[in-house]
Amino acid sequence: MTATWRILAVLVVLTALVAPVGAQTPGESAQATLSLSAVLSGGGPLTGGLRWRVFGTQADPDGSHPLIVESGLAQPTLTIPPGDYVVHVAFGLASAAKRVTLGGEVRSERLTLSAGALRIEGTLADAPIEPSKLSLAIYVPQNRNPLGKLVYAQGKAGDIIGLPEGSYHIVSTYLDTVGAHSGVSAAGNSPKSAVLAPPAAIPSNSMVNADIKVISGKRIDVTIRHHCATLTSSLSIRLGPRRWPTPLSQCSLRVAT
Repeated sequence: MTATWRILAVLVVLTALVAPVGAQTPGESAQATLSLSAVLSGGGPLTGGLRWRVFGTQADPDGSHPLIVESGLAQPTLTIPPGDYVVHVAFGLASAAKRVTLGGEVRSERLTLSAGALRIEGTLADAPIEPSKLSLAIYVPQNRNPLGKLVYAQGKAGDIIGLPEGSYHIVSTYLDTVGAHSGVSAAGNSPKSAVLAPPAAIPSNSMVNADIKVISGKRIDVTIRHHCATLTSSLSIRLGPRRWPTPLSQCSLRVAT
């Protein structure tokens, strides 16, 4: 009998030694795996510009729902504890949400956005404008006012912007600067003390407006053409009792046409 118990004890020890590391204990709950993707209504899958957020369904005392996890990937795979959640996806100004109940399994969810997409580029003299030099603002017209409601500010060229179906007004501003000597600085009234001021950057803006209609399920590519001319003026500056009849410097201004 004693030999039998010894054999059983040895078997228990061996079983413990060969048990896989990290094996789930009976009291430990499994994790749920949630794979997410989004499509435009009537269109194909979205591959960028998405922001995913997963909220708990149980509200906090202040009425808000706790944010469990978020991701900026187009098709994230999230690992979270089983339970009830609200999955929210934002694509620019368009969004969709869905309530899901997760168990200890792998689950895939695809959310459909009733929206379209807008991609804006700018050109100057038929050459592309650097995105850093183009500022985009999108408005929703109201009561015959094209600038009725600002809905998207400081957009960048090349970005894919999600918008609900409807009419929009775009204001594209080309931002540039040109260097110029704006004058001289002096200490006292003696011309000998005159010192040329350092070059000053003079802002030069070209603004173009456009009306566009966004259709659900479609991406619209818009190219806005800016036109600029260069105006050069000469400055003659009086300093103290003496006047220079010839320009000390030239000031270049870029004027929108």
